[in-house]
Amino acid sequence: MEGKDEINEEQLNIGQALFVKDKNGWRLHTDFSVDIASVNIKMMMEIKRINSNLNEGEVAIEGDFFIDGLVINPEILAWLIAHWEGQCFQSNTTDEIQTNIKRLLDDIFKKYSSTIAICVSWNGGWIGSATLEKQKYGSLKNPRLWIHEVCKAGIPLNRDAKSPIPAIFETFFNYAPTLKFKNKPFKEIWLFVEKKPEHGFGASLNSLYAKRYGFRMAKAPIEGFTAMKHVVSDKEPDLTEEEMRIDELSNAYRKRLKTLQEEKQNIVDDEELNRVQEEYLTILAEKGWGKKPKKTKRNRKKQSRRKKRSRRKK
Repeated sequence: MEGKDEINEEQLNIGQALFVKDKNGWRLHTDFSVDIASVNIKMMMEIKRINSNLNEGEVAIEGDFFIDGLVINPEILAWLIAHWEGQCFQSNTTDEIQTNIKRLLDDIFKKYSSTIAICVSWNGGWIGSATLEKQKYGSLKNPRLWIHEVCKAGIPLNRDAKSPIPAIFETFFNYAPTLKFKNKPFKEIWLFVEKKPEHGFGASLNSLYAKRYGFRMAKAPIEGFTAMKHVVSDKEPDLTEEEMRIDELSNAYRKRLKTLQEEKQNIVDDEELNRVQEEYLTILAEKGWGKKPKKTKRNRKKQSRRKKRSRRKK
């Protein structure tokens, strides 16, 4: 590959790559990425790192990341993402990773997938990834841009290493206006947050995306989720009273959870955590951000055992 021997040490430590889909397959978008040589070296470094720490029974992957100019090998990127998500979402058994690789190739990388871009970012040993989808959900009349599968993995080299996730959001925010629907550029980016994620608390994710990335609560077109909207190139609106209360609930939940963990007490049946969760769901229902489940102890226990995969990571 032209320029493959040119090494930019700074870009190997901190950088990002945006991969987009066109008629030739998946390729690097050079306007929103560090130079191709740095991307290639960084991805090959990740392949080597993961290959040296495989589970028993896993087969190491080999081959070139770039296969034709800017066009990449989707099987290798799917393999990388599956291992990053395995670390991030604590689903890193051999069977789980192989299942995820197949899902990524079948649902994300296929030619007619609604996924249009994938961003990978790295910073001081951390590495993150996320997908961007153009899709109509539920009763929506027009497609929207949706961020999915946000994850952070890797091994930080030092305490100064920062999260790679902000660079991913910034890249998507800059890329969105270059896309059009009916000759009009996209001005909004959306994401879903599970109301009752398998790990964590929905309000905490709502609060994080609101305060760190400027997303605001909105009505979700599908059940089981809240939706959040970021308006590109616009002044960040003030938080509503309900959004500020969600932030307070997030803090209360986190504080109570820490106390329970320190005292080694039962988390599932804790009355205070259930009360905070109930108030959060009530706010969602009252604002039209989601339906509130029936208020019964049996219902709460049943929901706590539900296995829904959370793909949101700060």
